[in-house]
Amino acid sequence: MSLGHALHRTTFDYREGVELDAYPVEAWVHNPNMVPVINVMKRYWKLAGDTLSVMSQAEKEARDASEKSSYIESRQGMLLDAAEAYLRSRYFGRTLDRLHVLYAQAIDGSLTNRKAHIAQVWTWLWSIEDYIETQKGVIAAKTTVEQIEAMTWDFVTEFDGDDPQVTIASARAITD
Repeated sequence: MSLGHALHRTTFDYREGVELDAYPVEAWVHNPNMVPVINVMKRYWKLAGDTLSVMSQAEKEARDASEKSSYIESRQGMLLDAAEAYLRSRYFGRTLDRLHVLYAQAIDGSLTNRKAHIAQVWTWLWSIEDYIETQKGVIAAKTTVEQIEAMTWDFVTEFDGDDPQVTIASARAITD
């Protein structure tokens, strides 16, 4: 029985203080020298035989280029999920659908004040949509995977102050 460290040859999963007999050398490097890859992201590691090293700049750029589009798509998907979660936290369930119906009724019934009251929500939603489209463009314009991964957004800070806080009750209360 010998204890040591093991590094998976393809995933670079690193395990410390393990029973090395449980980690076959065909799939794991035993007691690898980790010094060359300290503070380097795993995706830039490479293994030649049992020797771990860092990719060259050209290899890093080639890897980033091949991964960039999937990172962009993933990050844009996260942006859309965050926007949806934010909107659901403000106008949950079918509230927006019900406001739309009230808005259409206000137009049909010439309820100008109700229409204007509810229209604030649409203006607010369009500003969020504009923000989303802008952020998607910013994500797509990033040149490295690290820049894409570093992208953040904060809908609460960006939009809470402008939320018109129109409710079904406040809209229905306006009878012009």
